[in-house]
Amino acid sequence: MSQIARNYIEQTPLIRRCHLLSERNEILRNILDIESQLHAMKKNPDYITTKRNLKYLEEKRFGSKLVTIASPEDYSVNLSVRRSSVEFKEIILRYKEKQTEFNEQMNVLTSRRQRLIKQLFSN
Repeated sequence: MSQIARNYIEQTPLIRRCHLLSERNEILRNILDIESQLHAMKKNPDYITTKRNLKYLEEKRFGSKLVTIASPEDYSVNLSVRRSSVEFKEIILRYKEKQTEFNEQMNVLTSRRQRLIKQLFSN
């Protein structure tokens, strides 16, 4: 520890140091909570299914003209549609909407986490 740091610690009242530590602990707790929420969202079965089905539909370029996929609203219902049909494009759009909802929630949490990290290291 440098001499400047020792002098600062010796001159700072104990109460102020305890307050700073409790603030940092609270920020760290919030960061960990957000990270656990992000992890839970990434492991959410709806998120995984939506992501997988959207990838499958977007990569479907050749093969059978009929595509069988789970409905975006209810995964227990399978839909059979032609690859080049309007219904196929509508299903892709609905999956993209669901994916966008998940991504927006994750972006909000990520930006909040970044603000807290910045606040933690600016103190």
